[in-house]
Amino acid sequence: MFKNIDKKIKWLAKFFVWWPIIGGAITLIISIGMLIVASTKGETAVKLAFATMSVYAVYYVIVVLVTWIVSWSIYGFGHLLSLAEKQANHLEKIENQLDYIIRQGAEFNINNTNNFESVSNENVKCPQCGEPIAQGDQFCANCGKRLN
Repeated sequence: MFKNIDKKIKWLAKFFVWWPIIGGAITLIISIGMLIVASTKGETAVKLAFATMSVYAVYYVIVVLVTWIVSWSIYGFGHLLSLAEKQANHLEKIENQLDYIIRQGAEFNINNTNNFESVSNENVKCPQCGEPIAQGDQFCANCGKRLN
């Protein structure tokens, strides 16, 4: 039911744009027919038919404007849903990549026998005396502990 809901909502918005246009065209044809028939009945009937058409024209314009505004809102909501779905897919891909990176990092930490507190170049300290050491050093310059 909710699969491709963004496309269904966008279709509904398009429907709201077109139904007053089509309905208005049909009603206009009927009104013109009424005006033609009224012209054979006399001047009073023509005035009544023309007044009816004038009221309908104002009503039609209001309905078209309201339905267009509503359809823009509905279409925008559908578009927002499609963007949210794309973002959710991107986030899922990023989560999968992060899980992979974390698994790779965990394997590195398990296989690493240096017992350093940090894997990066910054803040690497000797496990015995705590003095900073440079990457690639085999012995601590302060206490002489073998690092490898």
